[in-house]
Amino acid sequence: MTNENEHEGKIGQIDETLLTTKIQEAYKAYLDADHIEKAQELNKVTGIKPLESIVQDKYKSLLMQGNVGTAYGLEKIAGKPQLTNDFMQEVYKKFLTDKGLSLNYCSFDDLKQLTGISPELSEDTIKKAYQQQLEEIVEVVNDPHADSFQKLTYSFSVLKWLSKNTAVQLPEEEFQETYKKLSNLSDYTAACYNLLKLIKISGILPKQEILDKEYSNTLKNMCFGKVWDSWGKIVPADPNGHYFKELKEITNVNPTQKTVQDSYSSLLIKKEDDKFGEKWSKIKELTGILPEGETIAAIQKIYSNCIKESTNNKKSLAAANKLKKDTGIKVNVTDDFMQEIYEIYSKKGLWYENDLQELTEISPDTTFDKIKKYFKKIKESLKGGK
Repeated sequence: MTNENEHEGKIGQIDETLLTTKIQEAYKAYLDADHIEKAQELNKVTGIKPLESIVQDKYKSLLMQGNVGTAYGLEKIAGKPQLTNDFMQEVYKKFLTDKGLSLNYCSFDDLKQLTGISPELSEDTIKKAYQQQLEEIVEVVNDPHADSFQKLTYSFSVLKWLSKNTAVQLPEEEFQETYKKLSNLSDYTAACYNLLKLIKISGILPKQEILDKEYSNTLKNMCFGKVWDSWGKIVPADPNGHYFKELKEITNVNPTQKTVQDSYSSLLIKKEDDKFGEKWSKIKELTGILPEGETIAAIQKIYSNCIKESTNNKKSLAAANKLKKDTGIKVNVTDDFMQEIYEIYSKKGLWYENDLQELTEISPDTTFDKIKKYFKKIKESLKGGK
């Protein structure tokens, strides 16, 4: 009888050992595949934890991959990781400098909280991290992909952490070089957006020549930039000059006179895009600088176009009045030109003649004025005949 009991006990032990072995094999399979939820369910059903050797190996693999979210899930069934300080310093270093981790976003505070080990970074590692992430930002902005937002988010999170938690500062020249590269990119919107973020993090202002280039880019983007909206339509990129305003607000530095005049001149090249002078008005509004030289002649042409167009569209007068108010440049047209326009007004029975008179400061001729001009022309033609 005793032998039978011993036999049954051994069978029970074998069955229990086999079950435990199968459970651990299942844990390993789940964890190898990062199926953390299935591993949690297995723990809940069996009450058996995964072996420490499996757990610690998995922790190492997850952290080296930057997969901190899954590591937190593993902690719920296996407790905190038991890792060496040397290993964690390698992880921190990898997080700072490895592009491959850019899609596995986490904060360094997450790593510290999970492992209980703080980063101990050398000056060389910190400088390399700064350089790596600055290069990454320029590369992503220059050649965007579907995961660009995540990559940029990660790069900026690293830069913020370095700025806040380390005493090591990258030489200013490194930031100036990055600003310069961004200002030379063709996607003005993305370049300025990320340049502004860098200024906020570093506290380093771009040099005046870089600022002027960026101011020029923001004004070009306001005047000519186009983007696709969420409906698949092409729309103005920055019609209100948002990035110009923010750049000026953050830096508290004005664009140079030359930069603004060059922006006015760019409108001469593409004047067909600004028939009624709205862009001229916007540049003046943003910069506070009046157009000079050849741009004034261009504005006079816009006035003439607006006046001609007013015979069909009253809105053109409002545009001309706004342009006059914004630039402070008076309308300079001939009396003969205006009398022809007034004649068209009269024939069409247009009722906003007073608005035109206020804009140009030229009144329509009375009948007596017309008779005087008629005889004057006859007299001049007779003199010419002699």
